[in-house]
Formats: sequence, structure tokens, C-alpha cells
Amino acid sequence: MAAVLRLANVGQTTTVDLLGSALKLRAGRWGTRTPAQESQWQYAPFGAAASFQRYSPIVETFELTGQGSGATLLAAVGALEAFQEKARRWHNDPLADESVWLEWHAAGENTKRSLVYDLGVQYPASLGMAPLMPFGALAAQLTITRHPLWENVDTDTYTTPTLSCLGGQWALTPGAACTAPARIRKLILNGVSGSGPLYRVWVGIRPVYAGFTNFLSTWECEDSDALLGTDADRQTGGGASGGGWVRVTFATAAGSVKRLTIKVADVTSNYQDQLGHYQLLCRCKVDSGTAVALDIRQGSAGMADADHVVNEPAYITNTSWQLIELGRVQIPPSGWRAAHGNNDIVKSTQFQLWAERLSGTGYLHLDCLVFIPATHFVKVEGAAIQYQAGSPAPFTYPAEIITDENDTRTALAYLAATSPAAVLQPVDQEWYLPTDGGLLVLAAERQAEHVLAEYVYPVMYTHPRWLSFRGA
Repeated sequence: MAAVLRLANVGQTTTVDLLGSALKLRAGRWGTRTPAQESQWQYAPFGAAASFQRYSPIVETFELTGQGSGATLLAAVGALEAFQEKARRWHNDPLADESVWLEWHAAGENTKRSLVYDLGVQYPASLGMAPLMPFGALAAQLTITRHPLWENVDTDTYTTPTLSCLGGQWALTPGAACTAPARIRKLILNGVSGSGPLYRVWVGIRPVYAGFTNFLSTWECEDSDALLGTDADRQTGGGASGGGWVRVTFATAAGSVKRLTIKVADVTSNYQDQLGHYQLLCRCKVDSGTAVALDIRQGSAGMADADHVVNEPAYITNTSWQLIELGRVQIPPSGWRAAHGNNDIVKSTQFQLWAERLSGTGYLHLDCLVFIPATHFVKVEGAAIQYQAGSPAPFTYPAEIITDENDTRTALAYLAATSPAAVLQPVDQEWYLPTDGGLLVLAAERQAEHVLAEYVYPVMYTHPRWLSFRGA
């Protein structure tokens, strides 16, 4: 494959060849680099800890020369300036649909491109060349501000059988060994017959870390090894996952006290597979007329209750099973570095559920905890995901989470076969696919109820990204 260096619109229907057009690159007069990393620094006397924030846009300069008729050179200039205006319009107007890209690949390398934010052209005077174009020659200096990363033109497509709406898991393995996290161009969550409409969805991608083959996304509160607290007992049946749940009666203490303690070693012996940052959900409910404040506290086995880290309480008034957000947690709390990365600190990581009855006389019912990875995370609320038979074909009423070329995100909720009924604002954190893949975990529920036997059918499209060379 011959080398390519050109400007192109997103559909590649309009291009300016910087290697072979009337204005072309002077040999050896362009260089590129990997992006600079912007970080927040926490300084120590003899070192510092860096917290990555973002990659900076890259500014590059191309020295071009051309020789020919005035009409030919003016046409080449006009093509560059047309791209300048097209780029300005695309970034300024969400209705403009033609983004501008710098495409580059070396000989033998596959095609990749980088989004252009801005470009400008200067016409310096040099020996035998000037803006007045004496002798039919022109020198031009093209300056481009572009996205810090390169990405594939084509998308990688991921499909899987249906996922459970209670911690369904999907292992994602990139098709190419990219060097930067991939842009998730679109995640489509299709309805499945008998499920929904699903209103609220949480999706997270857990990095590989030490492995995830035996990752457990759902922990049953009634697990026989979990330690019950004040006024708590185990129950069976009742539409709970795993066939049971923990009931809190508040018979002797209505105030905020410990009702349940559960640790990694209670639910699995595959400790390292549980490493991660998580948005923690609790499937729970209360009896009619009752309000409860519920909070999660994180620590380690043997640690005093007062030393556990306390999250903000959630307020429970729902009388049907629902997924309630209890905040962000980390397994293990101390991190996983060489000096303290061992199974003991992982398996002893524990969570306490504290509850206070604020009003009413009813009970609190705790079914399970669901761990949604929070490192690469997105949440959508206001969808209506469901399956509907129809003619000539059924329709799945999907929700779509879209990441545009400039890394902005939107979500669409479809209530008709041809157009979205709502544009939703997703809540996200670094919603990208890591370079070595990861484990996608999903939870979803109806607007006022979580039903156990419900599913979605996901499809994901990604653009692998690169710091510089893509490779063959």
C-alpha cells in the first residue's frame, strides 16, 4: 500500500492530496508526534504522583510548494480553504454533517485518520516564490490543529447473545492491537421479546487487570457466609434473585445501624477477578408507607466499623424491586500495586449495609448487590427499550449511545420504527474500550420496577485508535 497524506471529508468523497496535488509537501518538511499528556500532580519531596486528565490537541505544520498555471494554483488554494471553512462549520454547528480529517499512513500501513479542529494557510515569500506567484510558483505553509489520536476509518463490530438486565456480562476482545482506547461510536441496546419497556440502563467496561474469567457481578445478600446485623434475617422466594433475600424488620432498632456485612471471600474464591472500580447498585424495596435511608460502607475484615468509608445514603420508598444506586466503591480500597498487591487485601475487602427507618412501620428487603464497572461507564435514563412484533419486520425499540468524532456523547430513545422520540443526556465516565479489551457489565430496569427475567440484545461499533503508527 502506497503512502497517503491527505485531507478528506468524513465520507472520503472530497480530498486534497498533500503528496501529489498542485500544492504538495516539500520532502522532509512535515513531522508528527504522539500527544502530550496533561496531568494533575501531587508532589512529594523526591517525586510526584501524576493523575492523567487528557491528551492535548496537536498542531502540525506542512510546507507545501506548487508550480503551474495561475488557475491550477488558485484551485489548489481554494480546495484547502474550502476544508478550513468546512471544519469551522462542523465544530460550530451540530447540524453540519461533514467533518474534516487528516488521513495518513506510511507505505505498508493500514489507513487511519485524525479529526481536524482547524486549519489555516500562510503564503510566505521565498526564493522565486511569493503570494503574487511570479514564475508560476507558490509556497504555502499549512497549519493543522487536530485530534490527539488517530483512528481507523472502518469500524469494528461486536455482537453477543442477549444479556441479563441483572449484571449481564460480555467479554470484549479488540480485533487489532491498538495503542489508545477505542472510540465507541455506537452502542445499540435492542429490545428482547418479553422484556421491558426498559427505562434506565447502566453499562460499564471493566479493564482486564489481573483477569476477569470468574468475575462475579452480582452478590446475593442472603449468601450463607454474609454476616447479618441488627434485626436482619434470611427469607426465601418473593421474586428475589438467587431465590432469597435479607429482611430488615427494625424490630429493636429503627435508627442507622449495621444490617449486613459481606466481603469478597464470602462470595468467591477468585479474588483477583474482582479487582475494579464500581458503581454499586442494590436491588431492594420497602413495604408500603415506609421510607428507609440506606448507605454502603467500605473497609476490610477486622477493621472497626467507625473506620469504614461511608457513602452518601440513598432513600428507599419503592415497594417493588428496584436497582438503587449506593455510590462508587473500589476493590480493594488500598489499590493493587506491587508493594501491597496480594490476595489477602482483596479477599478481605468488605461492604456493610447500614439502614435507618425514617417513617412508617414496614420492613426493608435487600436482594443483591450489582457491581457495574465505573472506569469506563455510561448510564441512560428515559429510554423505552422493548421488542414489538410487526410487519414486514419486528422492531426492537432500541436505545443508542453515540460518541461523535469529537468525543461528545448523546443517547437516543426510539419509540417508533424510523425516528427517535427522545434525545437523552447520558451520564458517562471515560466511555471508551481499553486497548486490551475488557468485560462489559449491564443492568437495566423499567421506570418503577426491576424484573428478573429481562434481557437486552447489544451491538457495539468501535473505531480503534492509535498514538501514531497503526502498523500493517
